[in-house]
Amino acid sequence: MSYIGKKVFFLLPLILLIVSAACGPATPTAEDALDSSRPDIGDPEDGEDSGLSEDSGLSEEDAAEDNDQEAPILEVPFEIYGGVDAEEFETTDSGLQYIVYEEGNGQFPEPDQMVSVHYTGYLTDGTIFDSSRDRGQPFSFPLGQGSVIAGWDEGIGFLSVGGNGRLIIPPELAYGDSGAGALIQPGDTLIFDVELVEIVLPPPEAPRTVDDDDYIVTESGVKYFDFEEGSGAMVEDGDIVTVHFTGWLEGGEMFDSSLLRGQPIVVIMGEGQVIPGWEEGMRNMKVGGSRQMIIPPDLAFGEEGAGGGIIPPNSTLIFEVEVVDVAPSQ
Repeated sequence: MSYIGKKVFFLLPLILLIVSAACGPATPTAEDALDSSRPDIGDPEDGEDSGLSEDSGLSEEDAAEDNDQEAPILEVPFEIYGGVDAEEFETTDSGLQYIVYEEGNGQFPEPDQMVSVHYTGYLTDGTIFDSSRDRGQPFSFPLGQGSVIAGWDEGIGFLSVGGNGRLIIPPELAYGDSGAGALIQPGDTLIFDVELVEIVLPPPEAPRTVDDDDYIVTESGVKYFDFEEGSGAMVEDGDIVTVHFTGWLEGGEMFDSSLLRGQPIVVIMGEGQVIPGWEEGMRNMKVGGSRQMIIPPDLAFGEEGAGGGIIPPNSTLIFEVEVVDVAPSQ
């Protein structure tokens, strides 16, 4: 779980996986194509916290789990200012203190843009209360929309893509007099080491135009065209593949996109976790590669369709995918 939300932001690995902003919980890719890799984020009306609400908090079970687990403590005395003079930190009008250790070589984020951030969070005594690096997955959120604590909304804006630094966030920009969970007490100042991994651009409104003669057609009928071939590891059965995707109906209506959430999906190839057309269409792709796939109905959702009518029966689907990472299964 992650403690950077407006109250407490639950972030099980891939908590935002296939929770479509456009289609809601009926998103067909979540429920049908990728259902085996979708975590249970709960229903706030049922008393389960999805992690996306402003008033979310630790459940009793989560709090008990936190109490049972001893938080990691640094073996050396913790340096709040990271071993540099406090004067080297900038202090904003709100009281946030920050330092940029390393300037990035990319753009600075604008309000409302989706950003992807790696972080480690400390209490002032050196207790680590949360880290995206432990999960191996950066955390994504829309900047400046109040979906995270105020110190984050302000502080991440001082980093450019590839840059990293430290935020010292006073309680009034964190959890104030309420605290959060079992570790963050009322009135706690929080320290975050942060790295801006990327600014996630929104998906294109429509698939790119490709001449019919430029597609490669497989024996089963999947058509694909490579925009970028990529230069990293090749996708093979059994691999754990991290992918950004956008899907459209043949008429151009978008039904889902990982880019809307700023969070790629993770699937194990050859395990039936995705529709057959995906598994066939993504074979031989490489990390860094991007491809358009046109998947016929019999390799998608067939005569039944999916998503309560979002994908009608006998729909041909168009996907544009980008392979972010390929790792062998454990």
